[in-house]
Amino acid sequence: MAMANGTDTEAPESVRDDASSLLLTAIERNRWNLTHTAEQLGISRNTLYRKIKLLGIRLPQPRRP
Repeated sequence: MAMANGTDTEAPESVRDDASSLLLTAIERNRWNLTHTAEQLGISRNTLYRKIKLLGIRLPQPRRP
């Protein structure tokens, strides 16, 4: 979370949990298609990846043949 002066602070754990849950729900609703998820949320893919990293959401690893 950013303060008015531009410095980053850590959000309370309950807020992070809620944000993580909402973001994960959106990702799952789009079957882990992050391009569609970003479009649905009205944000860029880069922003979506930043939020995923910030919230500690683990993305599934691609399957190898």
